[in-house]
Amino acid sequence: MVWKKIPSNAGKPLVRIESNENTTEYDFIPMYDSRYSPAKTPTQVISTTKTLDMWREEVICEFEPGCSVFIFGAGHSFMTNYLNSLPNIGKVTACDIVESAGKDLDADIDFQVLDVLQNPIPGTFDYIFSSHTIEHFTRDEIMNHLIDKCLEATRKAVVFITPYADIGWPGSPEHRVQPSEDDELAAKASRYKRLRPTGIELVLWFPGKLQGEQEDE
Repeated sequence: MVWKKIPSNAGKPLVRIESNENTTEYDFIPMYDSRYSPAKTPTQVISTTKTLDMWREEVICEFEPGCSVFIFGAGHSFMTNYLNSLPNIGKVTACDIVESAGKDLDADIDFQVLDVLQNPIPGTFDYIFSSHTIEHFTRDEIMNHLIDKCLEATRKAVVFITPYADIGWPGSPEHRVQPSEDDELAAKASRYKRLRPTGIELVLWFPGKLQGEQEDE
């Protein structure tokens, strides 16, 4: 699928899921922990690997060889290990607020239990990659804190993959916004894609603010 330019009139307010705004990520730690802790069945792993292959072919293939990547919202360990195994990926650092997201990770992955709203991103990176995480935050958390914090720690690009608007992910109490390519978050990006046959995943690509700077020692 081809990248598209962000619409010139992008900038409408992020759609809020008002019924979920009074919750925080910490309210859902038991749910996340139950998802990340059990071993996945072969069928679940095969199904998810198809999604990861799609992300590799459509997005991560454009990451420069040997790049450093910070995974914001690590999630399932086999997903982080998959990204770490790709030939163009160098050093991987990952964070999550759930400790079980760090179980069974490859030994060379630096994993940190981290709340990025309360703490700085630990270093600077070529890319920040986040899949199905940014929509867990409120509009004000994203626009007033998270997006600039990510951009200021990145040399090449910040990449968010999110559910598109309200398609395909109903009944998710952990979701607080519904991103689209013409809202105020997308207005900060340079390009976008919609993935899967029904377009239910949105990819936003934001140029990093540290262009030309060297990696922290």
